Amino acid sequence: MTETTSVIICTYNYGRFLGRCLESVVSQTQPPDEIIVVDDGSEDDTVDVVRRFQGVTYIRQRRGGKAMAFNHGFEVSTGNIICHLDADDYWAPNKLERTLSVLASFPSIGAVMHQVTYVDEEGNPLFSAAEADADNEFQPVTRVTFEDYLSTFIYSNVQRRTLLGVPNTISVRRCAVESYLPFPGELGLAIDGALLHLAARQGLACLASPLSAYRHHGANSFVNNPDAHRGEWALFDWLIHHADYGQALPFAEKHLLRARRLETELIHLCHQRRRSARGFVSGCQLICHMVAGCSVPAWRHLAATITCIFPEIFKVREALLK
Repeated sequence: MTETTSVIICTYNYGRFLGRCLESVVSQTQPPDEIIVVDDGSEDDTVDVVRRFQGVTYIRQRRGGKAMAFNHGFEVSTGNIICHLDADDYWAPNKLERTLSVLASFPSIGAVMHQVTYVDEEGNPLFSAAEADADNEFQPVTRVTFEDYLSTFIYSNVQRRTLLGVPNTISVRRCAVESYLPFPGELGLAIDGALLHLAARQGLACLASPLSAYRHHGANSFVNNPDAHRGEWALFDWLIHHADYGQALPFAEKHLLRARRLETELIHLCHQRRRSARGFVSGCQLICHMVAGCSVPAWRHLAATITCIFPEIFKVREALLK
């Protein structure tokens, strides 16, 4: 079957970045079949930027958040491969070609991710998440099963996270995710995580190559935002209670999913640097769920739990924040 690709770009007041983003997509060595820009009520020059690019589908909606914007884009898309791209990021020229090559090599997997190069507001490189050459098509591909993915904790005894790539680079098979859409609006910015968790049930392929640029700038919604984890918590809560996802998982995997949710909350509360009975309880529950899911807690899980009630343990706390 011939793969058709849809690139969905959700944007809100990112007109200053959108031009480079779109240029990187239209100039791919293997162009996509369609490019969809969903404007979530921008008040800048977004529409003027889009008009510079022929063949781009432009959709404007009232401000409703990224989840609603993505739902809108997915609804009108036609490709059987859905590529997620943030409006302030951009692709390497061979990103799509490499992605489709991997999907062809692993026809049963649900999605492909890869590493990125981090850049500043002007596009100047900060650092790369991998030393691999983006142009080298022979870079190794890591295949990750659903069980391996659920066992990939932020604080981990086995550093699998470095193998996974960056979630916002994800390209998913439509058939792996479409039955779960539309996404609830409260997921907010966690759309890439939603696509990742859903597609992971069919397995993932992760490339060592940095095939896109991930931009760090003052307008990033997660920068200095104490509520940055709320979308992720909403995502985990939705997955846990979804009849066809969390409720249908085997016993061990249910516990691992709950542990992933609790880990995110524990780290958030630990970083507040004050006493938190809630954090201590969450940490204890996290450890119990990890054990029930046949996963071994890392020392940082234990340290973070203790630090929630004894924040004056300065050295341990600072080690957790590194």
